[in-house]
Amino acid sequence: MERRIVPLILLFAIIFTSSISFGERIFTDVPDDHWAYRYIKKAVDLGLMDGYDDATFRPNDIINTVEALSYITRLLTVYEDEIIKARETYDVLLNDAQLTEDARNTLAIALYRGFIDEEFIKSKLFTEDGIRKAIKVEISRYLAKAMGYKEGEENISYIFLYNDASEIPISEQPYVKFLIDQGVLDKKGDENRNFNPNQQITRAILAKMLSQAYDAMNGKSIIEVERIPDLEKEKDAPNADIVEEPVYEEISCTILMAIRDYIVVDTGDAIDAFRITEDTEIIVDGEPSGIEGIESHMNVNLLVSEEKTVKRMEKVTDNRLIHGIIKSLYLGEEPYIEVEMENGEIRTFILSENPEVVLDGRNSYLFSLDEGDYVIVESSEDKALFITGESREGRVLGILDGRTKDGNSILVKREDGTVYEYYLHEEVIVNRDSSRVDLKALRDSDELILMLKGGKVYRIDAFSVPSEDKGYIMSILISDEPVLTIEREDGNKVSYYISNRVLIVRDNRILNLYDLRLGDFAELKIRSDEIVNISIIEKE
Repeated sequence: MERRIVPLILLFAIIFTSSISFGERIFTDVPDDHWAYRYIKKAVDLGLMDGYDDATFRPNDIINTVEALSYITRLLTVYEDEIIKARETYDVLLNDAQLTEDARNTLAIALYRGFIDEEFIKSKLFTEDGIRKAIKVEISRYLAKAMGYKEGEENISYIFLYNDASEIPISEQPYVKFLIDQGVLDKKGDENRNFNPNQQITRAILAKMLSQAYDAMNGKSIIEVERIPDLEKEKDAPNADIVEEPVYEEISCTILMAIRDYIVVDTGDAIDAFRITEDTEIIVDGEPSGIEGIESHMNVNLLVSEEKTVKRMEKVTDNRLIHGIIKSLYLGEEPYIEVEMENGEIRTFILSENPEVVLDGRNSYLFSLDEGDYVIVESSEDKALFITGESREGRVLGILDGRTKDGNSILVKREDGTVYEYYLHEEVIVNRDSSRVDLKALRDSDELILMLKGGKVYRIDAFSVPSEDKGYIMSILISDEPVLTIEREDGNKVSYYISNRVLIVRDNRILNLYDLRLGDFAELKIRSDEIVNISIIEKE
């Protein structure tokens, strides 16, 4: 079962109001073919954003910082006493600013949670035009913190694929990297491969970011929510003398939260609420428990009555994914693996079930794993069921799928179809077709053998892949890395780099690049994405 986080403000609306149907809202300025339609719909359906009373969403309106924070905080679980405490702490500061009560609440929580600081309120919140407009890089910081980003890695150097990566302030890079890893930001940027850190954020862009953030937090759309039963009213009991056998229903669900003597759960189809009584049997990890043993995001099986009272609740043991570095590996009589997670915690998993192993994108074996390898362990209780790993030492096969602008890493498509970023040793040795070359001589689609040491590539053996193509010459770019563009006979256009050793032939005469003419029909011999031979053919 998928898990999700639901904002407490929304949950209170769910619990204490009538049934709500989301997805009925239509905005006159967001047609079905609008690029952000599905993101806007989802954000509004989830209560993360609102439209306007005139049935518009205004997707292109630039959003200010307070509005952005108010929407981002809807991802949080915020209790009333936290709001009260935050207001008490920062009221003197906030009362000096010309703000609404809602804005003060938003900023108080943002201050309390560390999204912003007091100096921001004093000197940065307002401009000559009013509340400052939100920009992409600061929204990334707020959103990362709302999603659970843990401080402490600000001094790490990050590698981005953006052409404008140098424009991302060093202090903001951890948050951008976090959102890339969570799937909220595209690691390749816009159509020009830019991140645009100072871009002002529209309501449509924020809707997309919030929608993807919600998905990253294991969310899914709320379709319909039933009202929690009124627990204060006693059911009339006519015919008290008649004893009927109670009817119970079995339900598998995920606990969202416990409030007083009832629980709010996600059944997969809807959010519902059930009462917990003194007679409710609660089983956690095979042992009897009280209501204190109930935790958010716990998967459970319930036995409930028609009156929505829980007779029995049992925690379901689910498979978990643990990320970390192999601390130790023992393959003896009682084999086990120790994995050190990012927070320093060490988890031990039993290997007696002979789990499936994938290493560097290829099916592998337990004995291929080594201390220092990065792994993801799928486990049940303390037993490893599936291990996916990346070697710190060893050999990787794949196809070159791109390079970072700074040249510190390459993208490799492995045999299983996944693309992985490998970092290069400062003195990496590069061979292509058995000749020593510079890194920039590698071409996309080259077949690669990577040798790893200490988690970095210290040797690359690349092999060009031969192919052929033909078409009419459309353009020739003369540069350090010349490029030829042809139009195939089916109308498709394609571009290739031109090798510095290219052989160009017309009527058995050897030519140079400057002899080529637009409109010439060329037959090309190619290695990876580089032309090594051009034959000009006279078309009848």
